[in-house]
Amino acid sequence: MLGIPTVKSYEEVQTKLIARVERLCRTRLNARNLFQVINQHAISLLNYHIGVLRLGPAEFSKLDDAVRAVLVKNKIHLRSGCKERLYLPLKELGRGL
Repeated sequence: MLGIPTVKSYEEVQTKLIARVERLCRTRLNARNLFQVINQHAISLLNYHIGVLRLGPAEFSKLDDAVRAVLVKNKIHLRSGCKERLYLPLKELGRGL
């Protein structure tokens, strides 16, 4: 494999990200702490691989949709909830993701 990033590498990162978010959603953390932990633990996986994997906007959008689907499945964020509010900082009354 020679260390060259492939589609398989992207899929592996995606499955690990989703698994981390699902595992964190099962904890009994309140919303503020949950989103802080998701940012620190799950999203840090992407930050680690971002320089190696050449991801375009479409791939980031797919990852974003997958994370939001996990949040909806675990009833942490409502499907009809405002998508922009999910990414606003806490100081601006957002969720801080």
